Amino acid sequence: MKKKLIFFIIQLAFTNVSYAQPVFSVDAGITTEYGANLLAMNYSVPITKNVSWHTTLGVPSYSIGFTNNVKNNRFTLVVNDSYSQDWRLRIAYSKEKSIAEKLTLVYGVRLILAEFSYGTRSYADENGNELPEVTGWETTHFMNTVG
Repeated sequence: MKKKLIFFIIQLAFTNVSYAQPVFSVDAGITTEYGANLLAMNYSVPITKNVSWHTTLGVPSYSIGFTNNVKNNRFTLVVNDSYSQDWRLRIAYSKEKSIAEKLTLVYGVRLILAEFSYGTRSYADENGNELPEVTGWETTHFMNTVG
């Protein structure tokens, strides 16, 4: 039973369902390849045969980026915002499995490469003394978080 529950949670985290028209599509899932959205409406503009530019408006974020689609293997690079002052640079590798004529199951790996946030922060030195507040951009990237 535990294995089935873990498998179900992993499936929810790494898949979403997409309903696609030629230019518009609607994605639903815990996270989509275009951003950390539960529900998203996408507008794609083909640039070449395999590359398209897209913009996404979703709940709780919006994004803009590029997708390279070769034989149902999609590589997506997006910049998205959660309607706040935090921006994320995300990369995704996804595959598609057709469920119905215009309905597909999209599964793959999504990774946040960097996060940019703007705001006022206070820091302390090694002795615990508070330093002056700093207002500006702060960047956290994948290597800082993992390494």
